[in-house]
This record gives sequence, C-alpha cells and structure tokens, in this order.
Amino acid sequence: MRSLAVLIAAGLLVGCATIPDDDPIVVLISIDGLGPRVMQSVDTPTLDALSASGLTAGYMQPIFPTMTFPNHYSIATGLYPAEHGIVNNTFPNADRSDWYTLYDRSKVQDGRWYGGDPVWVLAEQNGLTAKSYYFVGTEADISGVRPTVAFNYDADVTGTERVDTVLEWLALPAAERPRFVTLYFEEVDTNSHRFGPWSARSRDAVRRVDGYLRRLIDGVNELPIADRVHYVVVSDHGLDRYRINQDVFVLDTVINLDGARIVEGGSYLNLFDPTLDDRRADEICEIVNRQWQHGNCYTRRSAPAEWRVTDDPRYPEALMVADVGFALISTEQERSRITIGDHGWPPEAASMRAIFIASGPRINKQIRIEAIRVIDVYPLLLKLLDLPAPREFPEEQRVLLDYVVNP
Repeated sequence: MRSLAVLIAAGLLVGCATIPDDDPIVVLISIDGLGPRVMQSVDTPTLDALSASGLTAGYMQPIFPTMTFPNHYSIATGLYPAEHGIVNNTFPNADRSDWYTLYDRSKVQDGRWYGGDPVWVLAEQNGLTAKSYYFVGTEADISGVRPTVAFNYDADVTGTERVDTVLEWLALPAAERPRFVTLYFEEVDTNSHRFGPWSARSRDAVRRVDGYLRRLIDGVNELPIADRVHYVVVSDHGLDRYRINQDVFVLDTVINLDGARIVEGGSYLNLFDPTLDDRRADEICEIVNRQWQHGNCYTRRSAPAEWRVTDDPRYPEALMVADVGFALISTEQERSRITIGDHGWPPEAASMRAIFIASGPRINKQIRIEAIRVIDVYPLLLKLLDLPAPREFPEEQRVLLDYVVNP
C-alpha cells in the first residue's frame, strides 16, 4: 500500500479532490492531552499527512483552566468557560447546593449544567444528523437536544472499535448517515499522566492514535462519500512532568482550611468558601503568596484578565495555580494526587498548548498559521457544515474562516 505522503502527492488523499456538489461531512477528532512538542518528537505519518494536505496551527492556545472538560466544551461552543458554564472538571452550581464532577455520570448527563450552542445541537436543530463516539457534552440533553447517536463514555472501548463504528456510520444510506461526527481518544492523556508525556508509553500511545486515524482515513477512502469528508483534529491541552525532588507546597501549613471545600489536582487548587468576603480572600492569597515560591494564589478579581475568570460562584473564592512542574496540595494526605505527568498549569505555558489540524475539500491546502485559540475552532465547524451562527463572532475569532473555500 502506498504511503499517505504518496497519496497526497498523487492528489488521492481526502481533501485533495475537487469541491463536491454534495453536502460536506465533518469528523471532529480529539486526541486528549497531545501537545505539539510531544507530537513533533514522535513519528506520526497520518497526522503529518493531514497537516501537509490542509490547514495547521503551530499550536492551539487552551483556555483557563487547562483541564479536559472546559477546553473540550469551549471547542464545541466557541465560548469561554464563564460563558458556557463548564468552568472545570469539578465545580458547584450557583448556590453551592449541588456539584458537577466528571466522575458522576448523572451530572455529566444533565443538560442543565451546559450553556451555549454546541455544534451537534445546531446540526440537529437544522436537520443534520450528528453522531458521537464521545465528546464532552454529547451525553446530555442540551436545549433538549442530543446527537442522534451518542455513547456514554467507556475507556474500555478500544480505539479500533471506535473507528470501525464511525466507518459504519459513514457507510450508511444518506438518510441515516451523519453530517457531523465526533471521535475521541484518551490514550495519550492517560499514559502521559502515568508515565510522563515524553515516556516510551506515552510515545507509543501517540503512535497508536496515529494508527487509528490512518485506519479511519483508509476506510473513508473506500466509501463513495470520501471526497466530501473533512477531518478536524484537535487536542484540549498538552502535558508536562513534575519536577523530581521538588518542595511540594502544603496549603494547610499556612492557612486554616476548616469549613472550606477543596478541589485540587496537584498542579492547581480551588478553595471554595462562601463565607469569605473580598477582604478575607485577599488576605488568604497574600499569606499564600508570601510563603509559596513556585505558584500564585488569586481571587476572582485578581486572576489574570486573559483567564476570563468572573464573579460567577461556579469559580472558587481563591484559586491557586503552580508554576509548570511544581505542585501544591491541601494536606499531606493528598500527596498521591501528584502523578508523573500533568496539566492544569497556566494556559500560557508552552507545554500546555494543544494541536489543531484540518483537512478536506473546502479547506485551503498547505497552510500553516502560527497560533489559534480553542474558541476559534467553532466558527470553522459551522462554516464547513453551512450552519447558521447563533451569534456574531468578533473578528479575532474568525481567523480560520479565511481558509475555507466556498462551495
């Protein structure tokens, strides 16, 4: 079998065909935890071929916090977390009477937590079929709408099984065939947490996912709709390693945590305590910042403007983020939270950057731009699917639209 690079040169890879008259199909693929620095260190012929044949960003800037759920849902809606409501992997509702967490399926599947207009909802509302093999939000009824097919997340389902199911969907008769598909792989993130992002196990996971994508493309190329398919490949964030033999900052050695609820992940810590007024929250951060040399404590008001933290009570009264490679924990009992690799560090850190690649018949070929943001993917997806935008996008969010060829 000829390599994908040869297929590109011969004009045979999807994305090199002439613009079809039929309606486009979009497959949104998420590779959780894959950053551009790790990708560049591994042989990824399929991703390289897609990049060479289409539109690539040097990196995609994640939003704050650099966690899986808020970044995925920002990709799906084009909104910042304060606007769509999924502000972290774990957070409370407005009156703190209930909590959302990715570990509670009843919450993940409750559409009341989710704001905005995710792509699959707009697709279904406009008569297009959407099917999902995992993506944050697809398990819930959002505005009363779910994808026509959406599976509850199960990490035990292999990547090959996921790809083969998507190929079955794309081989269906037109009345049943989806126009928008999501496909999610967690292997890179899982192995990077356990063994580090540059470990042999993590690199093997990157190669496996690249193989899944090749299986997908090869399968699509055997279908009559091959020249209508667009691939949009993203990740939600990158990962980095914790420093060896670092001094871990232990929060309860400097402040009293009685009455507070703590949400922490090693690289970050959120302190929820509605009894704290602005003055006391400022005092806590002043105490922490005097004692902590490798990170910062912020109130909602003092957080960096580009993080878009608001006074919404879904955000904590005090949020603490370590410098890349460093850790903090609430008590010594939480030391097990510190894995080998992690994310959750500041979004401006180079190692937290995500990837973006898009290829297909309506996307300009061999284009590389320096950087985009996760919220910039949404207008592109709507444009490719010819879906009406639910709002006017600011000019800076329209950066990818210049590279879409009108039918």
